[in-house]
Amino acid sequence: MAKLTNNEIDDLINQENNLGDKLDVMKGNKTLLPRNAHSVFTFEIAESVGDVLSNILHPKEDRKDYWEVQHLEKGKLRMWDKQWPCFADVEYSENEMKITTATAKYTYNIKPNKGRKGCSVEFKGPLNGLMNQVLLPKMTYVHHTLEGKFVDRNGKDLTKFMPIAEYCELRDEKNKQPNEYGKTGNLQDYYGYQVNMKFNNEIPSFSTYTRSSVMQRYKLEKGQKSYGKRVDVSAKKDEIINRMKEIHGQEKPKHGAVAADEAAKAYIAKKARERD
Repeated sequence: MAKLTNNEIDDLINQENNLGDKLDVMKGNKTLLPRNAHSVFTFEIAESVGDVLSNILHPKEDRKDYWEVQHLEKGKLRMWDKQWPCFADVEYSENEMKITTATAKYTYNIKPNKGRKGCSVEFKGPLNGLMNQVLLPKMTYVHHTLEGKFVDRNGKDLTKFMPIAEYCELRDEKNKQPNEYGKTGNLQDYYGYQVNMKFNNEIPSFSTYTRSSVMQRYKLEKGQKSYGKRVDVSAKKDEIINRMKEIHGQEKPKHGAVAADEAAKAYIAKKARERD
């Protein structure tokens, strides 16, 4: 076997380091991404590091019940959930902040943008967990800055960062493969509209957030919970029929308009008798 030259060795190293670029070009192949590939996201927020810290220490009225702040040491604090025995860890300095979430231990790394206002945020965690934690300070998403990439379980890049629409294409294909339990898709995506509303409805894998969509989901969930359960309405039915008899004074109720006309005529006749 011929010995590799230094240039050939460098080329192999570059191929290894640029694996994400090749995967991105060949994204039509469903076997490129393993089902258990992890995700990393980056996006921008309007707040500075100081603003985010202030939102932790002095939350608005509607968020005061969410957490209590425990100061550990300089540059470190904890956000304790008032309703549940868990906490998020926060490490900060003038130039950056790291928030580790309470339960799943996902991380948000926040750093100031160079040459402009606001910060860049890197989130290591799943798409349906993005900005979806209770113990998280207010952060204002800058529209059309969300990008994602895939990494393996050790954090090694499988793809480069790409616009969220391209990321979702690969994600949807990846999730068509069965997981360790033989299931396809992701059940948590059903609630993805909660994430989408925080990101300007820019995430194609999730349904769009609107007030009507929330009501439709509520009705669907309510129907699914009661599906297959027999409901005894006989007592309620008798109650309604008896009430209708009381109102109309007969077995078969008249049309509402007819009953109203008759009631009006009876009232006029009664007043006429009173005048006589």
